[in-house]
Amino acid sequence: MEQSTSLEDASITSASETRHYASNATLEILEILWNSTHSEHGLSTSEIHAELRKKFGDDAPSIRTVRNQLNALNGSQFLERKIHKIDSNGEETQGSAPTGKWCMSTFFAPSEVRLLSDSLMLSRISGDAMKDIVDKLNKLVGSITISNKYLTTTHEKDNFSKEFLRNIDILNDAITQRQSVIFHYGDYDRNGELRPRGTQGKPREYHVDPAQTAFKNGKYYLICTLHQDATQRRIFYIDRILNARHANEQSPIPDRPFDAIAYMKDRPYPVTDEAVEVTMSVKREAFNIVFEWFDAPKIVGPDPDGWYKVTVRSPIKAAYWWALQYVDAQVIIHSPATLRKQLIQAMNKLYNQYYLPMKAAKAKSSQ
Repeated sequence: MEQSTSLEDASITSASETRHYASNATLEILEILWNSTHSEHGLSTSEIHAELRKKFGDDAPSIRTVRNQLNALNGSQFLERKIHKIDSNGEETQGSAPTGKWCMSTFFAPSEVRLLSDSLMLSRISGDAMKDIVDKLNKLVGSITISNKYLTTTHEKDNFSKEFLRNIDILNDAITQRQSVIFHYGDYDRNGELRPRGTQGKPREYHVDPAQTAFKNGKYYLICTLHQDATQRRIFYIDRILNARHANEQSPIPDRPFDAIAYMKDRPYPVTDEAVEVTMSVKREAFNIVFEWFDAPKIVGPDPDGWYKVTVRSPIKAAYWWALQYVDAQVIIHSPATLRKQLIQAMNKLYNQYYLPMKAAKAKSSQ
């Protein structure tokens, strides 16, 4: 009698556990779809069932239960990720189709994930911070796994700014809430350590109204105006910002929204001088360096000698640095005259700094 009761109890318990699990099979299936699929990669019903068997063994739901649960989930969304079926080409199919695999759409396409992960390499953050961010991204992107093995920042070194992520938080809040911020700005010493700018050992404080942050030439910048004079625009390299804090003062509302992208497009280098029209002659071989550095260049030609007239917009200082960088390219600057004068002065300086000492050294050695 006691044995019969025990077997009956066991039977009831087993049935109860089975029914309990079946009612929660959906959550387990959703977990598998979330972690192991994306919009272009799915799992078959059998593969999903096999994953459940790995985790729960004989206590896993039957393949029929899995199939029914998947059909019930078809077309629904879980935290804004749609559950659906795809064919061998990654195209969505009807859930009732006899072939195909089940997947959960992702917030990002694989190409977008690659772009996001590669952008991390531009930052100056520690390896631990990099890993933490990548782990968070991996939870969002399903089976589009971002490997930590190749993701090391291109600027990684021991003296990166440990305040980088904290500063971005403060600047983002200030931009969103239209508040001013105060910070110190660092210069590197002989050991590569950042030291605040200042006089007589007293750090200089910068009180600014942040407008926007932007990448340029692989570096991350803050574009802002001085709080005491909104006509004075400044650009700071965020890596060198130190001891940032909210000033608890509202920034003035500009006459029109500031477009950081358009502002940076006019600047091959991040300088605050006003952009002017720059004209030059280039050979076709120089088109790459023109289009890669300037926004919407206007090109006319070629003339009988193969030269094209190119017109761009740029601050003089930025165009000056660009022209020096490509001094061996087939580029001739025509205007403005100020830019030509600065280039001539630079050539004279290089002549005096390098050629004349070399000439003198040769003459001395021949004596």
